[in-house]
Amino acid sequence: MFIGLFLVYSWYTSGPEILASYNYPVEEHSVETTDNYILKLVHIPNSPNARNAQSPKPVVFMMHGMSGSSDSYLLIGPSDGLPYLLADAGFDVWLGNSRGNTYSRLHKYMDPKHKSFWNFSWHEMGTRDLPASIDYVLDRTSQRSLHYVGYSQGATQFLVMLSMRPEYNEKIKTSHLTAPAAFLRNMSTGLGSIVEKVILAFDDREWFSNRHGIPSWASIFCSVRPMKSICAALFMMVYGINGDQISKLKHYLQLKGSSRFCMYDHGKKTNRLIYGSSWPPDYPLKYVKPKSPINLYYSSSDFVVSEENVLLLAEKLSLCELHHIPYYSHIEFQFARAVGTTLNRPIVKLISKYETDRNK
Repeated sequence: MFIGLFLVYSWYTSGPEILASYNYPVEEHSVETTDNYILKLVHIPNSPNARNAQSPKPVVFMMHGMSGSSDSYLLIGPSDGLPYLLADAGFDVWLGNSRGNTYSRLHKYMDPKHKSFWNFSWHEMGTRDLPASIDYVLDRTSQRSLHYVGYSQGATQFLVMLSMRPEYNEKIKTSHLTAPAAFLRNMSTGLGSIVEKVILAFDDREWFSNRHGIPSWASIFCSVRPMKSICAALFMMVYGINGDQISKLKHYLQLKGSSRFCMYDHGKKTNRLIYGSSWPPDYPLKYVKPKSPINLYYSSSDFVVSEENVLLLAEKLSLCELHHIPYYSHIEFQFARAVGTTLNRPIVKLISKYETDRNK
């Protein structure tokens, strides 16, 4: 056991190195937000397998879930991994990293060792990180809009951005939200009520964190379909729990048991100073109106983001398309054995159809 743990925590490689190992070109970019966090973007400009790509290439931007990074999209390899499939189909692929994760731990003025660095939740990721990242990508590619893919918290950030920054609706061609975390009235975290109460009471600072990346052997191990379930658990163990997850978990747990998708609850006194009311306001989802219907991918076996919660979200959105994926647990939206067939290739097909129809 100790040897295994040593291997897990010692042999690390980065997402860009995983891409290079499969002969995919890769670039790393840095973006500074309006509140001075410095984020890392991973860019896959083309593919060794791409044919007849458009010029300029349509852009796809992808955002990870709460306990992950851009690596979590790359881990399962080119046979099923969505970034690889998109690059193979001729798209210009960019992967984001939210503030505080293993690749976005820099700030112009603050150090991650200080509590103030961790004073954020997914609200700031949606209002600051995502707009800064999208603007950077569109500027670099000289394009006006892009396709968006977000898993779990990546979906949360997207909904927050378009609610609070509705001007970004015009910058979205198609959107694909997998296991979209928004309404969570019957969420099951698997942590137990005591742990949840501890998290709600806990200080927003870093706990345990992996700063190094993913084990070099893990990209091979996880690309083998029978190993993907083991890989999911391994990935969670390696990434552990860190400060940005605590504050984000607190925000999600505040929504549990309610029928609200609302801003962070700081307590009545602070709420009155920030919001002008004792309770945090709901996100105004009426402003979420991108150019095409939002695609929501969900499962009746997901106990974190339940079918009931996704259907409630669908009721609140002006235009969306529902895609039911049978038998998926929450993490299987990234690591299921058949994720390439049941989820990722259909997403590529929809994005490709949009571009084909647009060019007729």
